[in-house]
Amino acid sequence: MIKITIIVKNLASGGAEKQAVLLAKALATRYTTHLIVWNGVTVHDRYLEMLADSPVEVHCVKGGYFARLFAVKKLVSKIRPQVIFSSLTAANFFASILGVMYKIPVVTSLRCTWFPKHKMVAERFTTNWLATLTVANSNTGKEVFIAAGFKPEKMEFIPNCFEKIDPPVERRESDVVRVISVGRFVPEKDYNTAIKAIAEAVAANKSIRYDIVGYGALEDEVRQAVKDAGIEDYVRILINPNNIAELLRQADIYLSTSISEGTSNAILEAMNADLPIVATNVGDNKCMVQPSDNGFLHTSGDVESIAKSICTLASDYPMRCRMGIVSKRVLSQNYSADMFGTHYMNLIEKLI
Repeated sequence: MIKITIIVKNLASGGAEKQAVLLAKALATRYTTHLIVWNGVTVHDRYLEMLADSPVEVHCVKGGYFARLFAVKKLVSKIRPQVIFSSLTAANFFASILGVMYKIPVVTSLRCTWFPKHKMVAERFTTNWLATLTVANSNTGKEVFIAAGFKPEKMEFIPNCFEKIDPPVERRESDVVRVISVGRFVPEKDYNTAIKAIAEAVAANKSIRYDIVGYGALEDEVRQAVKDAGIEDYVRILINPNNIAELLRQADIYLSTSISEGTSNAILEAMNADLPIVATNVGDNKCMVQPSDNGFLHTSGDVESIAKSICTLASDYPMRCRMGIVSKRVLSQNYSADMFGTHYMNLIEKLI
């Protein structure tokens, strides 16, 4: 039977890590699939639970840095897969080196449309000179990377997927309208714009409440921005809770103010919760958010326009319901797990 290996740096809580797990599950329906976690100490329980009923063989590598490198090399040598997939910069580079050593096709992945300069250089070198192919999870990302010098013939586009699409969510009209954002506290998510927009929206409509769900290095800055905006009574900051799906079902509007995205997993989650989306026009958000059908798109940093869209939705319950239905339909038609698996299986058939 064909053997596939997927190498990831860790299984911390993040979009790239989740997509690696979903890829492993999808490929395991047809191939013998191994998931190697290079830093096996950092493994979120939710991902192991996702794999509990799957035949995926998970290898969590532990020990010192060089000991782990050697252990991953030894695993690949033993498994001898027909194709290796990898995710995130360090894993992409190391997987590609192993591919060269053992003459195995390697497919790396790019999960956003922007990298710091040093990572861009590393990813470009890996794609152009080491990897067999590189998958961008957004069409916009593919175009950006080709413009940045990545070889076009090495680039593929396969969008992220959403594994389990829920039944419709029924929401009753309420005196409180909840806006929610989910994402790591990193510069790319631009929570400053989100908080300023919420402050403007609250000034116009006191029924608005805002939930910020996430974790990360900029937590203190996020808290300070809320305080500086004078909206502490209107905002909850929830650090890496285990009930994100329920929080989305309790919300009324999803807000994303990112300055860089690929295919946003957080927006897919919001669409699954039948939410209208207010987002910035970055990455493939334009593919997920159809203006005036299931939400509104804005230029990054446009606080005033974002606030106006929030107020428009906050004051129109029927519009929120109508747009939420469209969100679920777009999700079902374009981002199902079956389509995701088929895309990757077709890619494997071209490589072996």
